[in-house]
Amino acid sequence: MNKYDKTYEIKLATIEDEEDIMEFIDKYWKKDHILAKSKELFEYEFKNGNNLNIVIARRRSNDDLEAILCYLPCSRSGQTQDLWGSLWKVRNEKDNMPFLGIELGKRLLELTKATNHLGLGLNVNTTVPIRAKIFKDTCTKMRHFYMLNQNIKEFKIAKIRQRLVETYPDDMEISNGAWLITLKSAEDFQANFDIEKYEQIPKKDYEYIKHRYYEHPIYDYHVFGIRDPEKEKCSAVIVIRPVYANERSALRIVDYIGEQEIFSKIGSALEQLIIAGRYEYIDFYEHGFNSEYILKAGFVEKEEELNIIPNYFEPFVQSNVDMWVHYKPENTLFFKADSDQDRPNVLKQKSVLS
Repeated sequence: MNKYDKTYEIKLATIEDEEDIMEFIDKYWKKDHILAKSKELFEYEFKNGNNLNIVIARRRSNDDLEAILCYLPCSRSGQTQDLWGSLWKVRNEKDNMPFLGIELGKRLLELTKATNHLGLGLNVNTTVPIRAKIFKDTCTKMRHFYMLNQNIKEFKIAKIRQRLVETYPDDMEISNGAWLITLKSAEDFQANFDIEKYEQIPKKDYEYIKHRYYEHPIYDYHVFGIRDPEKEKCSAVIVIRPVYANERSALRIVDYIGEQEIFSKIGSALEQLIIAGRYEYIDFYEHGFNSEYILKAGFVEKEEELNIIPNYFEPFVQSNVDMWVHYKPENTLFFKADSDQDRPNVLKQKSVLS
């Protein structure tokens, strides 16, 4: 115990804390936030049996909820090794003990028994200095790549001031590239891809994939296996989600698991996908991926103040957005759907990939 324990009970939340936490989000995080209004989405994100994946601090004198730190496990079967932070908020009141939020951050791994606390979507002015100075994490900006639909001349989602030429290297052998196989169900995923074979950080398991992409209550994700024609099973899996704005659509690569080199062989398949669906482009935020394979697939890297490839769609904002991550293991990988960065902000119907 330390000085915080005399004033607060700091613990993992249970389902009995759910109503208080949703009210806390509405009052202290953001009024009418979707996680304060949608019990279905709140429980999808954080419920774990009779427990919630949230560290809370209640004042002992009156049981008031004064701080929350939500987290998302990267695996859902057995003990998780890695987890992402999510909402992190302390009530801004004069009698709060200083640095209560930081204390919750320090307790997170102890309470969950996890190995790594990873973060995505950091505020560069507040969270980045805290994670770097106090927690000694590495903080860096994700890279952003995109491939334009060459048949589209006028863009309404993107803003293209200069069309950079996407070129395929001569040694790519597009005609002998990898196959994209639609994995329509979690059972298809399990039958065609051995996820336990790949030791990525964070370590994602089958139950995580099933929950995250096949059971999402609002979004439709489209999961594709990447298969070398000479191999029986897929060597990697890529997850894509369509987005919509200004009566147009685009595709986003939001997750990737498996061998990286084979990505360089699916450029032609992705190009055909955006042309067939009349999508403006396909984009790819990442950190830790070998950029050589992304460029070989025909993508170009977004350059600041040249072309605009938006990140925010709910509501839509036509501007470039930097995404920052924090981590300790040097070989950590990050993608757009990690942590809570591909979470709905408004309730709506599921979409359909053309």
